[in-house]
Amino acid sequence: MEECTVYWNDQVLQKEQKADAAGEITRPSVSISKDQTGFIYVLARPAGADRIVALTLDSNPEPGVYEFRPFYNEFEFTVRLEYQDEPYPEPRMHILDVTTPLSAVEVGDQIEIGLRKDQMNSPGTKPLQGHVAQIMDFSGLVPDLPAYYPDPATVLSILVSLSDEAPSNDTITASKLMGQTRLPPIGESFGTLDVVGSNHPLDLQWEGKSDTPALQVEFVRVNPGQESELTVENESLPETQFDDLADHSQNERISILSTSQSVLS
Repeated sequence: MEECTVYWNDQVLQKEQKADAAGEITRPSVSISKDQTGFIYVLARPAGADRIVALTLDSNPEPGVYEFRPFYNEFEFTVRLEYQDEPYPEPRMHILDVTTPLSAVEVGDQIEIGLRKDQMNSPGTKPLQGHVAQIMDFSGLVPDLPAYYPDPATVLSILVSLSDEAPSNDTITASKLMGQTRLPPIGESFGTLDVVGSNHPLDLQWEGKSDTPALQVEFVRVNPGQESELTVENESLPETQFDDLADHSQNERISILSTSQSVLS
């Protein structure tokens, strides 16, 4: 069995995660994905933080020893991995330099997600409103995933609360995200907004509560109506061609509406 000791700022990181009386995780957590050709990604969540961030390989001071630092500039810490036995992973990372302006969001920000109603004859979007509850941030360090990973590369994953309910710290610790590159939605009160892709244009995807399944994300607006408002369009979506029913005969209108209904049912 492979032995690896994890250090957080020169202190050995215990594998067990314990919460205090208020439910806060009192120790940081680290998640590692690697093979012999290098590291696919390394994730970390400082104790009590609401943001899980990707780390970049900072140095390889000796064989089997690797030091990582966060790319996210609001955090300052070092994670050191020490492997006892050869063969050691190659001292490199399989990552892509892909970014998104949505990485500027913070926990607590208000967020509006515009979902395309349909692609037939009804222009407009269905809005979903909530606030940012948790963030997994790969921006700038997107994992170049091996072919056996079923999901596309994730640039940013945002857990959105559609109510005043807060997620449980026990649910969102980085140690429970082994092998995952996105935040899973939690019940009816939360959904997940993912920014995915290995190059631009990136796709915006929503998984969560909606009375209409499989709606595509048209835009995301952060802190709407405020000075800090940020709007990001889903540039990967094809342009919707709306067909004006007034240009058709009555029989043609019935045929078009019947087709639209069958597609949505």
